[in-house]
Amino acid sequence: MSVSFKPAAGTLASVIPGTPVQATDPLPDNCHTLIVFNTSSTDVALVGWAQDALSFDPTRAVRIAPGASLTLAISALSGRASIEADVPFYDLTGGAAADLEITYVNGAST
Repeated sequence: MSVSFKPAAGTLASVIPGTPVQATDPLPDNCHTLIVFNTSSTDVALVGWAQDALSFDPTRAVRIAPGASLTLAISALSGRASIEADVPFYDLTGGAAADLEITYVNGAST
């Protein structure tokens, strides 16, 4: 992965329901907090950690209500639980496609 020298950075996950995707920009190693805003007014967004889209398990994902946001304290890379190559994936429960707005809050250490 990489290090971001910005204190915070925004990105998107353009989601078609039932098709897990990663964010446009990868999670920086020094990101300690992940904020996800569900722009859909009707569908629940899903956030889960997986090695790839095929291994994404929606039954174990965190749910974000329509129009709501979720803040996850994930720690910088060196402080994260060992999850090998797992990265965040995003999905929607149904209906129309939507963009999830994602903010990475970054620190000085990895």
